[in-house]
Amino acid sequence: MRILEDARGYYNGIVSSTTLLNFREAFVITVLGGLLAVSVYEMYTFRTSLDPAEANALLNTLLICDILIFCLSFIAIILSWRISSAKGIGVQASIFGSLKFILFVIVMLSPIIFIGCQLSFKPGFFSEGMEVDIAIALSAIGVISLMPLTILIIKGMSSLQNIKAFIRDMKSEYLGSGEECSLEDLSMLKQVYRGTIETRLLSQLARLSTSGDSITLELALDDLKDTCIDAKSDDPRSIALASGMAGLLAEAGINAAKDGNITVVRMVIDRLSEITKRSGKPGVSSLALRGMGAIYLSCESNMGEQVPRVQIKLASTYASLYDSTGKRECLELAMKMSEKAVAAYGESQHSDELIDALFVSGRIYRMAAELESDESSASISIARLTEALSLKNGIASPLDQAFIKNELGKAFIAMAKIRNPIKSYKSAVSAFSEASDLVTPGISKWDHSLILANSGYAYTMLADEYFKIRKFDEAISSARSAISSYSLPVQFFTLNRSAEDHASIMSNLGLAHTVISEIYSKSRMFEEALKHAHQALDSYTDSMSAYSKISTSNDLASIKTSIGLTYMTIADICFREKRYQEAISACDNAIAAYNEAVRIYDESGREKPASTVRKYLKDANDLFGTMMRIGSGGKSGNIIE
Repeated sequence: MRILEDARGYYNGIVSSTTLLNFREAFVITVLGGLLAVSVYEMYTFRTSLDPAEANALLNTLLICDILIFCLSFIAIILSWRISSAKGIGVQASIFGSLKFILFVIVMLSPIIFIGCQLSFKPGFFSEGMEVDIAIALSAIGVISLMPLTILIIKGMSSLQNIKAFIRDMKSEYLGSGEECSLEDLSMLKQVYRGTIETRLLSQLARLSTSGDSITLELALDDLKDTCIDAKSDDPRSIALASGMAGLLAEAGINAAKDGNITVVRMVIDRLSEITKRSGKPGVSSLALRGMGAIYLSCESNMGEQVPRVQIKLASTYASLYDSTGKRECLELAMKMSEKAVAAYGESQHSDELIDALFVSGRIYRMAAELESDESSASISIARLTEALSLKNGIASPLDQAFIKNELGKAFIAMAKIRNPIKSYKSAVSAFSEASDLVTPGISKWDHSLILANSGYAYTMLADEYFKIRKFDEAISSARSAISSYSLPVQFFTLNRSAEDHASIMSNLGLAHTVISEIYSKSRMFEEALKHAHQALDSYTDSMSAYSKISTSNDLASIKTSIGLTYMTIADICFREKRYQEAISACDNAIAAYNEAVRIYDESGREKPASTVRKYLKDANDLFGTMMRIGSGGKSGNIIE
C-alpha cells in the first residue's frame, strides 16, 4: 500500500504536481504495450521464409535502426543530464557509473555487433534464417531495455525535484507567516506540516534510501542541511524552519537504521554533525546533536552486528565536534561510544574493526588528557594506540601505520605536559619520525607536511625542557631540529592553502626561535640572540595575521603574549648592551602586547591566563620604569647588569 501511494504521488490526499505519470496513464501505456507485444508475436508465428537477399536487406535495416536508436538514446540522456545540471539536480552522475547503465550499453550494442559481424564475415554455422531471428530478438531486447533506463532517469530526477519542491513549500509557509507571527502560531504550523509536507519529504527520502541512488540522496540531505545552517538567528520563523529540517534529518536517519541501511545512517550523521558545528543557533545545534543520539538508539535496537560500526562513526564524529566547538559534552559522548566499540570488537576479535576502534579511542583519550591534564587518560591513549600498532603490523598499509604513529606522537606530547617531559617528548619525536618515513611526499605531501609540523613542535618543547634544566647544548640542538622540521610545512601550508595550519606552524616556529634566542642570551651571545628574537617576531606576526581571519580571539591573545615575551627578551639584551633607546622601545612594545592580551582574555572571561599575563605586564612595567630612570640620568648612570 505504501509503495502504491508513492507511485501515485498521493500523500494524505494531496497530489504532487511534479509526479510525471499517474496511475491511469501508466495503466493505459501498459495495456497498449501488451497489445503491441501480442501482435508482434502473432506476426512472428505466421512469418514466411526469407531468401538470402531479403535476409541481408532486413539485417541492414535492423543495423541502421539499432544504430539510430542507440545514438538517439544517448543524445536524450545527454540532454536530460544538461537540463538537470542547469537546474542544479545533477543526478545523472549516479546513473552513468551504475551497473544498470553498463548493462544497458552492453544490451544496446549487442545487436549492432552481432549484425555487423554477420554481414561482414557471413559465418556458416547458423541454419537458414536463424541469424535473422537472433538479430530481431537482440534488437527487441535492446529497445525494451530503454524502458528501465528511462524510468531510472525519471525516478532520480523526479525524486530530487519533489524534495526541492517540498523544501520550497516549507520555506514559503514558515518564512511567509507574517512579521507578527507568534511562537504559538509557529508551533501550530509545525504540527500541521508534520502531517503533510514533512511526511511527504520523509517518504521521498525513504524511497531514495532503498533505491541505492546515493548521489541523489546526498544532494537531498545537503538541501536540508543547508536550510538549517542558513537560518537567521534573529528570526523565530527561520529558526523554527531550521529546527524542523534538523528533526527531519534525524528521522531520516532513524528510518534508515530501522531498515539496516548503515550507508544512509552515516550520511545523516555527517549532516547533523555539520549543523552542530556550523549553525549559529544554539537550539538548532543542540537539536542536531540530540538527533545523532536518537539515531544511535534506533541503530542499537535494529542493526545488530552493524552497531559497533555506528559506534566508531559516532565516536569519531563526537571527537571532531569537540575539536571544533570545545563542547565538553561531545568529548564525553565520544568516550562512551569508543568504549562500547572497543568492548564489542574486543569480544568478536575482528582485527580490522578492532584496530579502527582502538585508533579512535586513543585519539579521544588523548584529547581528554590535554583537556584535564589527566595522566590516566594519556596512559590509556598510549596503550590503545600501541595495541593498534601491534595488530596492524604485517596486515596494514604504510599509510595506516603512519596515521597511528602520528596519533601516538600526539599522545606522548599530552603525557609530556603531565609527567616525564623529556622522555615523553623524545618518544613523540621518534613516533613522528617513523610516521614521516612511512608517508613520503610522493604518497601525500599534505600528510607528510603535517607530521613534520608535529615533529617540529615536539622538538621545540623538548628544547624548552632542556633549557629549563640548563642543558643548553641539547636545547640548541633540539631547537635547530625543530626549525629544520618546519622548513617543508612552512612552504607547503601557505595562507591560501590552509590558513589554520599556516597559523599554527608559524606560531610554533616562532616559539623555536624564541627558545634559541633565550639560550644565546643566557650565553651572552647577544647578536645571535637578537637575530633569532626578530625571526620569532616575524613568525608570530605572520601567525597573528592568519589567526585574525580564521580563529577565536583566544589564539590572538596567546600570540600577543608570545610577542610580549619576545620583546622583553630584546629589551633585556639591549639593556645589557647599554642600548637604552632600543631597550625602552622594545619594552614599550611588550607592554602594548601584554595589555592587548589581557583585554582579550578579560572579554572572553578567561581569568587564569589573564592573571599570568598580568604578572608579565607588571615585570615589564617595572623594567620600563628602571630603564626610563637610567636613560634619563645620562649615559654615565649606574647600570644594573
